[in-house]
Amino acid sequence: MNCSACERRLEQYQAGTLAEAERLETDRHLRVCAACRTLLDALEAGENQVVPFDLFEAVLSRTTGSACIRCRSLLGDFVDGFLEGIESELVLSHLGSCVACNSLFRTMSQMGEVLPGMRELSPDSSFVEDVVRSTRALRPGGPRLPRILDFFRGLAQRPRFSWEAAYLAALLVFGLFGTPFSPAHDASSRLLASLQNREGLVAQADSSMERWQQEAQTLVSASGHARQTIGRMTTRSAEAADQMVGEGQELVRQSEDFLKSAGKTLKERIAAVYQKARGAKAPPRR
Repeated sequence: MNCSACERRLEQYQAGTLAEAERLETDRHLRVCAACRTLLDALEAGENQVVPFDLFEAVLSRTTGSACIRCRSLLGDFVDGFLEGIESELVLSHLGSCVACNSLFRTMSQMGEVLPGMRELSPDSSFVEDVVRSTRALRPGGPRLPRILDFFRGLAQRPRFSWEAAYLAALLVFGLFGTPFSPAHDASSRLLASLQNREGLVAQADSSMERWQQEAQTLVSASGHARQTIGRMTTRSAEAADQMVGEGQELVRQSEDFLKSAGKTLKERIAAVYQKARGAKAPPRR
């Protein structure tokens, strides 16, 4: 007996529905095959595992929709006693595990008892204002952006979202390019015409390039003339500066000579005055 045959018999072997000969043959194979024995242990362990409730919720939300939404859509018929069969059992099973839907079920059941008596009541003049005030206070608050993001996130998780998105994209492309009134209807013809007129565009570009080259040459020649003019002005300025320096040096030399001569004359006068004063103070000789 090979492993493939043993794997096909494992479920019946575990359930005890195999014939005696097949059971003995499977026993012999399981004693010598560790892989098949491991698979049998996994099957036996899987029977005792309980699938978490969150897994059911996730599967339902990605396939047929949320279980709460489906249950709430059937609660009216369930409360009125019109729901039968598997749908009634599903609603009962969900009400036993969902607190929110169970609370809604109790409220609807109480309303079935209270509403018949309310038809005999005549509301007063302030009834409408009270209802508007009460319902206005129940409006959901908070920022709208998270709710919008949750809405689109829920749309993206739907199984048929990719088909719907592809359908909308096809409609958008058809609206842009497929109708006579679309803005991009003649885009291909305009592109073809521009490609056919490329020779004229190339000639126009060549003429523009030649004109730009001529203007560039004019600018280069003008800059050369400007450099020459600046050079001549620089030379003249240097000559004038040298001349001014020479004149200044000559003026300094003349000033030094004048100061020397003036100092010499002043010394001579001071010496004469000193000698004269000294001669006047000397006592007469006897």
